[in-house]
Amino acid sequence: RQLMMSPGPVAPTLRAAIDEKSTHASSRDEPSRAIRVLIVEDDSFSFLCLKSHFDQIGKSADSLGLPRLGFVLTHAVSAEDAWALCSTTVFEIVLVDLRLPGLSGVELARAYAEHIGSPPRAP
Repeated sequence: RQLMMSPGPVAPTLRAAIDEKSTHASSRDEPSRAIRVLIVEDDSFSFLCLKSHFDQIGKSADSLGLPRLGFVLTHAVSAEDAWALCSTTVFEIVLVDLRLPGLSGVELARAYAEHIGSPPRAP
């Protein structure tokens, strides 16, 4: 159902209110802040599952009345690839597979924590 307005003395004020409301609605659809996430996973199925979870988290925040979360996901298939990415980009979240070919996920987590000056945290 559409609301049609005819021009008149009240229309500019009403139009401004409608425009402001639609501006807030459209900005609510956009993430309030992008959170950079690095996923270090050599199994493509596991990566796709994690990606799906992050997509759902971003959408669920809106239904709870929270600011919409936006995640920028970066995928690395080895610890060495991840280390190269970490040297040029700061990530707020780093998820690491423990069993990776070559350097292990534990070794990567320790090296990265040392690099950023923070102890690694695991659940």
